[in-house]
Amino acid sequence: MPNFLIITEAIPDYSKKDIDRGKTPKVVIQLCLCLKESFFLAYKIRKYVNFYIYIEESEILIKFEGKTLKYLGPDERSQSLLLEKAIKMSYYKEHISSKIFHKSTPGIFVKKVKFKDFIENQKDFQNIFVMNSFQEEQLKNIGVFYNIKKVEDYKHSIFICFLDLNTSRFNDYIPYLKCLNNINALEGLSNKIENLSCWDKILSINHYFDKMTNDS
Repeated sequence: MPNFLIITEAIPDYSKKDIDRGKTPKVVIQLCLCLKESFFLAYKIRKYVNFYIYIEESEILIKFEGKTLKYLGPDERSQSLLLEKAIKMSYYKEHISSKIFHKSTPGIFVKKVKFKDFIENQKDFQNIFVMNSFQEEQLKNIGVFYNIKKVEDYKHSIFICFLDLNTSRFNDYIPYLKCLNNINALEGLSNKIENLSCWDKILSINHYFDKMTNDS
Protein backbone atom coordinates (compact mmCIF):
# COMPACT_ATOMS: atom_id res chain seq x y z
CA MET A 1 0.00 0.00 0.00
CA PRO A 2 1.23 3.56 -0.59
CA ASN A 3 1.93 5.68 2.47
CA PHE A 4 1.87 9.43 2.00
CA LEU A 5 3.76 11.59 4.50
CA ILE A 6 2.99 15.29 4.34
CA ILE A 7 5.30 17.55 6.34
CA THR A 8 4.06 20.96 7.42
CA GLU A 9 5.68 23.53 9.68
CA ALA A 10 2.63 24.27 11.83
CA ILE A 11 -1.16 24.23 11.92
CA PRO A 12 -2.80 27.25 13.57
CA ASP A 13 -5.58 26.84 16.10
CA TYR A 14 -9.07 26.74 14.64
CA SER A 15 -12.51 25.60 15.74
CA LYS A 16 -15.83 24.35 14.41
CA LYS A 17 -17.08 27.94 14.49
CA ASP A 18 -14.19 29.02 12.25
CA ILE A 19 -15.06 26.28 9.78
CA ASP A 20 -18.76 27.16 9.77
CA ARG A 21 -17.92 30.83 9.22
CA GLY A 22 -15.67 30.03 6.26
CA LYS A 23 -12.51 30.94 8.17
CA THR A 24 -10.72 27.60 7.88
CA PRO A 25 -6.93 28.25 7.83
CA LYS A 26 -5.31 27.92 4.41
CA VAL A 27 -2.94 25.17 5.55
CA VAL A 28 -5.93 23.11 6.75
CA ILE A 29 -7.69 23.55 3.40
CA GLN A 30 -4.52 22.34 1.66
CA LEU A 31 -4.27 19.31 3.95
CA CYS A 32 -7.92 18.50 3.28
CA LEU A 33 -7.21 18.54 -0.46
CA CYS A 34 -4.37 16.07 0.19
CA LEU A 35 -6.71 13.88 2.23
CA LYS A 36 -9.30 13.91 -0.52
CA GLU A 37 -6.83 12.87 -3.22
CA SER A 38 -5.34 10.21 -0.94
CA PHE A 39 -8.54 8.42 -0.04
CA PHE A 40 -11.48 9.21 -2.29
CA LEU A 41 -11.99 7.32 -5.51
CA ALA A 42 -15.46 8.10 -6.88
CA TYR A 43 -17.78 7.20 -3.98
CA LYS A 44 -15.52 4.86 -2.07
CA ILE A 45 -12.41 5.10 0.08
CA ARG A 46 -9.07 3.67 -0.96
CA LYS A 47 -8.64 1.18 1.87
CA TYR A 48 -5.05 0.39 0.87
CA VAL A 49 -3.77 3.93 1.56
CA ASN A 50 -2.27 5.35 4.75
CA PHE A 51 -1.85 9.10 5.10
CA TYR A 52 0.41 10.83 7.63
CA ILE A 53 0.72 14.48 8.63
CA TYR A 54 3.85 15.49 10.50
CA ILE A 55 3.66 18.88 12.25
CA GLU A 56 7.22 20.10 12.77
CA GLU A 57 6.53 22.77 15.39
CA SER A 58 4.80 20.44 17.85
CA GLU A 59 6.44 17.15 16.71
CA ILE A 60 3.00 15.64 16.33
CA LEU A 61 2.31 12.83 13.88
CA ILE A 62 -1.27 12.16 12.77
CA LYS A 63 -2.08 8.94 10.94
CA PHE A 64 -5.14 8.26 8.77
CA GLU A 65 -5.41 4.49 8.27
CA GLY A 66 -7.48 3.60 5.22
CA LYS A 67 -8.54 0.12 6.28
CA THR A 68 -10.13 1.32 9.55
CA LEU A 69 -11.08 4.88 8.59
CA LYS A 70 -14.64 6.01 9.40
CA TYR A 71 -16.59 9.27 9.32
CA LEU A 72 -14.27 10.87 6.77
CA GLY A 73 -16.40 12.47 4.07
CA PRO A 74 -15.25 13.89 0.72
CA ASP A 75 -16.15 17.40 1.89
CA GLU A 76 -13.70 19.85 3.43
CA ARG A 77 -15.89 20.41 6.48
CA SER A 78 -15.91 16.81 7.72
CA GLN A 79 -12.20 16.43 6.99
CA SER A 80 -11.21 19.61 8.83
CA LEU A 81 -13.39 18.71 11.83
CA LEU A 82 -11.76 15.29 12.19
CA LEU A 83 -8.32 16.84 11.79
CA GLU A 84 -9.17 19.48 14.40
CA LYS A 85 -10.22 16.78 16.87
CA ALA A 86 -6.93 14.92 16.38
CA ILE A 87 -4.91 18.11 16.85
CA LYS A 88 -6.83 19.00 20.01
CA MET A 89 -6.11 15.52 21.35
CA SER A 90 -2.39 16.15 20.89
CA TYR A 91 -2.58 19.10 23.28
CA TYR A 92 -2.89 16.67 26.18
CA LYS A 93 0.81 15.84 26.03
CA GLU A 94 0.84 13.81 29.22
CA HIS A 95 -1.42 11.29 27.50
CA ILE A 96 0.41 11.21 24.16
CA SER A 97 3.24 8.68 23.95
CA SER A 98 6.09 8.52 21.45
CA LYS A 99 5.90 4.73 21.46
CA ILE A 100 2.32 4.06 20.39
CA PHE A 101 -0.45 5.75 18.43
CA HIS A 102 -3.51 6.96 20.35
CA LYS A 103 -6.90 6.79 18.66
CA SER A 104 -8.71 10.05 18.07
CA THR A 105 -11.60 8.66 16.01
CA PRO A 106 -11.85 5.34 14.11
CA GLY A 107 -8.93 5.17 11.69
CA ILE A 108 -7.27 8.38 12.92
CA PHE A 109 -4.38 8.18 15.38
CA VAL A 110 -2.00 10.60 17.09
CA LYS A 111 1.57 10.25 18.33
CA LYS A 112 4.14 12.74 19.64
CA VAL A 113 7.50 11.76 18.16
CA LYS A 114 10.69 13.23 16.79
CA PHE A 115 10.90 12.82 13.03
CA LYS A 116 14.17 10.86 13.20
CA ASP A 117 12.68 8.30 15.59
CA PHE A 118 9.56 7.96 13.49
CA ILE A 119 11.44 7.27 10.25
CA GLU A 120 13.96 4.89 11.80
CA ASN A 121 11.37 2.76 13.61
CA GLN A 122 8.55 2.61 11.08
CA LYS A 123 8.91 -0.95 9.80
CA ASP A 124 6.16 -0.59 7.21
CA PHE A 125 8.22 1.91 5.28
CA GLN A 126 10.57 -0.43 3.47
CA ASN A 127 11.14 2.04 0.67
CA ILE A 128 11.30 5.82 0.82
CA PHE A 129 10.43 7.70 -2.35
CA VAL A 130 11.30 11.34 -2.89
CA MET A 131 8.74 13.13 -5.03
CA ASN A 132 10.69 15.98 -6.63
CA SER A 133 13.69 16.03 -8.93
CA PHE A 134 15.33 18.79 -6.84
CA GLN A 135 15.38 16.33 -3.92
CA GLU A 136 17.26 13.86 -6.09
CA GLU A 137 19.90 16.50 -6.79
CA GLN A 138 20.23 17.39 -3.11
CA LEU A 139 20.78 13.73 -2.25
CA LYS A 140 23.47 13.49 -4.91
CA ASN A 141 25.22 16.61 -3.67
CA ILE A 142 25.91 15.15 -0.23
CA GLY A 143 26.71 11.65 -1.51
CA VAL A 144 23.47 9.88 -0.59
CA PHE A 145 22.73 7.27 -3.20
CA TYR A 146 19.23 6.42 -4.33
CA ASN A 147 17.70 3.97 -6.75
CA ILE A 148 15.51 4.66 -9.75
CA LYS A 149 12.40 2.55 -9.27
CA LYS A 150 9.06 2.05 -10.91
CA VAL A 151 6.37 2.98 -8.44
CA GLU A 152 4.21 -0.04 -9.29
CA ASP A 153 6.95 -2.38 -8.06
CA TYR A 154 6.66 -1.10 -4.51
CA LYS A 155 3.26 -1.17 -2.89
CA HIS A 156 4.67 -0.78 0.63
CA SER A 157 6.39 2.54 0.23
CA ILE A 158 6.32 6.01 1.70
CA PHE A 159 6.17 9.11 -0.45
CA ILE A 160 7.52 12.20 1.29
CA CYS A 161 6.13 15.57 0.29
CA PHE A 162 6.33 19.03 1.87
CA LEU A 163 3.06 20.93 1.94
CA ASP A 164 4.88 24.10 0.95
CA LEU A 165 7.39 23.49 -1.83
CA ASN A 166 10.66 24.76 -0.39
CA THR A 167 13.89 23.28 -1.68
CA SER A 168 15.95 24.39 1.33
CA ARG A 169 13.78 22.61 3.91
CA PHE A 170 14.49 19.18 2.43
CA ASN A 171 18.12 19.62 3.48
CA ASP A 172 17.03 19.54 7.12
CA TYR A 173 15.64 16.03 6.65
CA ILE A 174 18.45 14.47 4.66
CA PRO A 175 20.46 13.42 7.76
CA TYR A 176 17.46 11.39 8.92
CA LEU A 177 17.10 9.71 5.54
CA LYS A 178 20.79 8.76 5.41
CA CYS A 179 20.13 5.96 7.90
CA LEU A 180 17.86 4.22 5.39
CA ASN A 181 19.00 1.70 2.84
CA ASN A 182 16.25 2.16 0.30
CA ILE A 183 15.81 5.71 -0.93
CA ASN A 184 14.20 5.81 -4.33
CA ALA A 185 13.25 8.21 -7.08
CA LEU A 186 10.27 7.67 -9.35
CA GLU A 187 11.21 6.49 -12.81
CA GLY A 188 9.96 8.98 -15.35
CA LEU A 189 7.62 10.65 -12.87
CA SER A 190 9.59 13.09 -10.71
CA ASN A 191 10.02 15.63 -13.50
CA LYS A 192 6.38 15.29 -14.56
CA ILE A 193 5.01 16.09 -11.12
CA GLU A 194 7.73 18.57 -10.12
CA ASN A 195 5.60 21.69 -10.30
CA LEU A 196 2.30 20.19 -9.22
CA SER A 197 0.68 20.99 -5.91
CA CYS A 198 1.10 18.49 -3.09
CA TRP A 199 -2.42 17.09 -3.60
CA ASP A 200 -1.96 16.72 -7.35
CA LYS A 201 1.27 14.79 -6.74
CA ILE A 202 -0.72 12.40 -4.54
CA LEU A 203 -3.40 12.06 -7.21
CA SER A 204 -0.80 11.26 -9.88
CA ILE A 205 0.77 8.52 -7.78
CA ASN A 206 -2.58 7.07 -6.74
CA HIS A 207 -3.48 6.67 -10.41
CA TYR A 208 -0.75 4.05 -10.66
CA PHE A 209 -2.08 2.10 -7.71
CA ASP A 210 -5.71 2.45 -8.81
CA LYS A 211 -4.82 0.89 -12.14
CA MET A 212 -2.91 -1.92 -10.44
CA THR A 213 -5.88 -2.63 -8.15
CA ASN A 214 -8.36 -2.65 -11.05
CA ASP A 215 -6.12 -4.88 -13.17
CA SER A 216 -5.57 -7.46 -10.43
